[in-house]
Amino acid sequence: TFSGRHFQLDDVTLYPKPFRQVPLFIGGRSDAALVRAGKYGDGYTGIWQSIPRFREAGEKIAAAAEAAGRSGPSVELGMQFWTSVNNDCAAARDVVARGMQSTSKLGVEKFERHTPFGSAREVADYIAPYVEAGARHINLIPVQSSPDEVMERGAEVRAELRNLFGER
Repeated sequence: TFSGRHFQLDDVTLYPKPFRQVPLFIGGRSDAALVRAGKYGDGYTGIWQSIPRFREAGEKIAAAAEAAGRSGPSVELGMQFWTSVNNDCAAARDVVARGMQSTSKLGVEKFERHTPFGSAREVADYIAPYVEAGARHINLIPVQSSPDEVMERGAEVRAELRNLFGER
């Protein structure tokens, strides 16, 4: 049962029930998002951050978790990246720029330095320092010409990351 500002639920049951507790991942870039992740989250997914800012986010999340009296395992850190994979780097940039503009109304120029594009290896090389800085999950927002190509190029990036870091 839930009564909120926008909707109300009475004696709702969800089936099938999850076999384990569903983890709560918090996203965002603001200090408020980092505090929420530390207080309530099982994980945090950053976006459009430099590696130093990602490390700083992890420190702020850990401090918020400690201040909230949370003990046990730390909040899992990760990153989300808009991307496009194409061996023609300029073509990949154009595709991801159009995708970002059409979906979020944001021009790629503002976030280009945090948006990997190019070959699968170039995208993996861009992401690798985040993994080294503590990212344990990576969420890609791939912009490609078809759903099949989204899956294929995403799998290529995953394979390149596994080549860099081995199976973990």
